[in-house]
Amino acid sequence: MLHQLSVGTLKTHFSQVITEVTHGEKYVVLRGKKKEKVALIVPYEEEAAAKNANIQKRKLGAAKNEIKIKADFDELPNDILKAFGV
Repeated sequence: MLHQLSVGTLKTHFSQVITEVTHGEKYVVLRGKKKEKVALIVPYEEEAAAKNANIQKRKLGAAKNEIKIKADFDELPNDILKAFGV
């Protein structure tokens, strides 16, 4: 269930809110007289799983023959390569 609470209420009941979030509850934090939505507090595992679901592994060689290096390409000087640890 998605609960709504003000910044002040969150400050007062922070520990309780965190406990409830660890049990799957979600909170929208509201600010000011207009009750502007400023934050969403959700369980970490849920958010991490959602992000990981959107990340697809890249297939090695997927851009093969699509990227060409011109003959006049100048490689980076050694001092710059060393600065990048290469």
